[in-house]
Amino acid sequence: MQSTRPEPYLTAELRGDQTKFDLSGATRFNLALAITLHARAPILICEEGTFLQHNRALENIGIFFTNRDTGESQTGSYVCRLYEFGPPTTPKTLLEPGKTVLTNIQFNGYPEKIKDGFDMMLISNIAGFETGCTFEGQLPAGQSIKYWRWATLEECGPPASWVSSTIKATVQSATTWWNGDQGHGKDASLPLEMEPLPIYIKGDGVAFTCIGKKMEMPAKDSMFWEHNKPGYQERLETERAEHAKKNAKKRAAVAESNRNYRVRMAAERKARGEAPWPGDQVSEESHARYLERKAAEERAKEDVKKDAAEH
Repeated sequence: MQSTRPEPYLTAELRGDQTKFDLSGATRFNLALAITLHARAPILICEEGTFLQHNRALENIGIFFTNRDTGESQTGSYVCRLYEFGPPTTPKTLLEPGKTVLTNIQFNGYPEKIKDGFDMMLISNIAGFETGCTFEGQLPAGQSIKYWRWATLEECGPPASWVSSTIKATVQSATTWWNGDQGHGKDASLPLEMEPLPIYIKGDGVAFTCIGKKMEMPAKDSMFWEHNKPGYQERLETERAEHAKKNAKKRAAVAESNRNYRVRMAAERKARGEAPWPGDQVSEESHARYLERKAAEERAKEDVKKDAAEH
């Protein structure tokens, strides 16, 4: 049936073939997110702030899981994100009309990240799940892409010979749009669209039953934690001493740079015949003492070398 929704828009579907979720982590559990663009031409999107963003489908803006036994719903764990200059807004993800993009949603951590039998990623993702209970997973409705724009022909490139006729027709229609009277040159970067790109939810979601003994957080006195391992305090003190030594060198370098700058400025004012600043005399005297101390240190080093050579 032909959709009556005005284009462009995205459809998102939550998929999953596994009906059992082993909370012990013995078997990996994954869901899939299927995204399809409905538009006359390819687009570039920025997924920030939506469940489309990498690894955010299991956070508080992503999938909500409903316990069939209790009717209670929950979302995944929340991971705080800090941005130096605010969240990214540049569209970089390319979507083509009619082409479904599948994204893997993993509950378990990568094998190399599992330490001493504890999968911290899994532990954080199963906080609300209980063994023996059946859960339904649904994508949240009402989200949209705030930052997006039409893609240029150069950003997409011509379709390969093996590409389906559907995609070829799509690219052909896009080419017509690119060659139309849009007011942009061939190499111009198209501006962001003002209207958000809506995301409509498709399908009935997923359902699975939790099995196995739920993996729990390591005990406070467990050797999993670094602070419980032998030699931790000694390593910590060594690292602190190294950091203190590095910071002392940095402070000394900054102080020497500031001292040289003050002396140079005082000498330039004196050469121009200007009235000295209140701190000029102090800077000169301080610099003179500094040079004397450095000379004494160099003499001491030479004496040590001579003594070593004689013996």
